Amino acid sequence: MKNSAIPFSLFEAEVKAGYDRLVKEYLAKLDKARDGFKGKAHNSFVKHTNDSYQVLQQKLGTKNQRFLIEIRDQLEDDKDLNFELLFNKNFDHLNNTNKKSFLKDIAALEALDEMFKYLRESGLKFRKLENGSENAISTHPSKVGNSRAIKWKGKDLELVQLIYSLREGGFLTNQSDEITSLVAQVAKAFNHELSEHWQSNLSDSVNNRNNDYVPAILQKLPKAFNEYRDRMLENRKNK
Repeated sequence: MKNSAIPFSLFEAEVKAGYDRLVKEYLAKLDKARDGFKGKAHNSFVKHTNDSYQVLQQKLGTKNQRFLIEIRDQLEDDKDLNFELLFNKNFDHLNNTNKKSFLKDIAALEALDEMFKYLRESGLKFRKLENGSENAISTHPSKVGNSRAIKWKGKDLELVQLIYSLREGGFLTNQSDEITSLVAQVAKAFNHELSEHWQSNLSDSVNNRNNDYVPAILQKLPKAFNEYRDRMLENRKNK
């Protein structure tokens, strides 16, 4: 791997091969399912993919999982940087690591991430009903029927982090006091369709960051309120 272009090229090829294999397996599973049970087949594959993702996370460990996260963080900080160049540079600087095995593992993790996106789109066709049957219906957020319907404008992860913070702070609860159902309820109230791997994303945001990590949304909220307060005070002065 002396050629600086090789690591990223291999990574990209591994991601594509892994993703194509997962899509093929998924479509084959759906094809084998009887009519009326394809929603169950979909849900089963989602669970299998989540399980595979968590196993791979444990294998890689927190430090190695941060490889791609740190590259994306760098790209957010500097738009002039290039993912491929950063990948190759950081890869060359890896020490005490089986680079061939590491490359395969992070490519497999990336392929699973891509598969989650595919499953979310495919899952719009399926909704498992409480009685155990499935209908091929859209799971797009419901519309209240007027232009005043509440709509979440932030990222999926930001909404989940906010709900968890409100619940842990004692500001939110529901009848069962069950966090996953609470997340679903609040997301529905905001007409937001949660991704099927929101729990994995939340886990990543906690486990793969430094101990002093504070979600961006929790940093933005105090700043936003202070700006509102200052604007109101300024308006009062000008009256």
